[in-house]
Amino acid sequence: MLRIYRNKIQIYGEQALRRLLSNPSLEEFLRLAHEFSRNVGMLSKDLDEYIKSLLKPYKDYVIGYYVKKNLAVIVCEESIINDIKEHIIKKGKPEVFVHSIDHSGWRLEYVGL
Repeated sequence: MLRIYRNKIQIYGEQALRRLLSNPSLEEFLRLAHEFSRNVGMLSKDLDEYIKSLLKPYKDYVIGYYVKKNLAVIVCEESIINDIKEHIIKKGKPEVFVHSIDHSGWRLEYVGL
């Protein structure tokens, strides 16, 4: 991944970080992460349109989303999590994992597969 995207990650990552530091919020992070995904090439226009159409019934509850490698991260209001999860599963995407934002800070976690 780094070999393919290295230059774009450096350029767009630095830009996104500077902009996030000037306006640090979850909404800004998600907006910039989405933009970064598009600029680097991890989120194609077709995939972006597909995700938008998939989330359309819940657009008022989705705070934002982005793609990293082959993983789509969707941040939504807590009250609608299970509805969105079931909707995505019904559309043929069976691997849906639900996580919550941890407000105690970051930590490194290893999940062996």
